[in-house]
Amino acid sequence: IASFALCAWRNDAAEYYRRGEAAGSYRQSLCGQISRFSQAVGDAGTLVVLIDGARLPAKAAEHARRGNVAQDRATLLKDAAAFDKDGQLDKADDLYRELAYPAPPFVLDWVVAHCRANSIAYVVAPFEADSQGAWMARDGGYLDLIISIDGDFSLGYGCPIVVFVSCGKSDRGKLWK
Repeated sequence: IASFALCAWRNDAAEYYRRGEAAGSYRQSLCGQISRFSQAVGDAGTLVVLIDGARLPAKAAEHARRGNVAQDRATLLKDAAAFDKDGQLDKADDLYRELAYPAPPFVLDWVVAHCRANSIAYVVAPFEADSQGAWMARDGGYLDLIISIDGDFSLGYGCPIVVFVSCGKSDRGKLWK
């Protein structure tokens, strides 16, 4: 769910960085997404939400490349604030959305709380959910298929069935395509 959460969070990122609090639209987006997944598989009892755990130390360079370096973030914040001051809100919003990765911990905390409140099974992987999901589908027999935005793991880990959905910059918050 981390990729879906990130896509939903991107919609709230500008408000969060401008005012220090999120509008909460990510909750509505994720709630709708999880509901659509539940309907697609039959009911909430057959859905398992996989959540990333700790970051893999071996991917530290990749996380840094994705913009998770403090200096890069500070520059983006400064530039976004300058666009805000000049009234160029669209340009500022684009920069704030670049700061959406990684989503703050409270976004996935909400996913866990939502799953608990709605009796939806969830698994927090020891590290990234990719290998956990592949094992659960391929070796564990716990999953019939995986629905994902991030499909790079499917072939490498040998997932038997992966359904890919789109959530890119051009989608502007649409989680299902």
